[in-house]
Amino acid sequence: MAVRFVRIFLVAVTVFTVIIIVDELGLPVSQGITNYLEFVLETDFNMQPFVEQLENVGISLQRFDFAALLQGLPRITTGR
Repeated sequence: MAVRFVRIFLVAVTVFTVIIIVDELGLPVSQGITNYLEFVLETDFNMQPFVEQLENVGISLQRFDFAALLQGLPRITTGR
């Protein structure tokens, strides 16, 4: 729990540091980057559909027979 909190905190500090640096640069491109970062930070994304798809992939990989896949590959001599 504490490790996760520290990781999330470091990501947040990094993102805000990038926002401050980009904003302080004052380059023409910095306004677009600042607007994009504001959009990303202010938008509430629903991650549930992605999580469900990843769970389905995990279930499929558990049922996949990797041994049959490896048996079908041709044998290659390496010269050793």
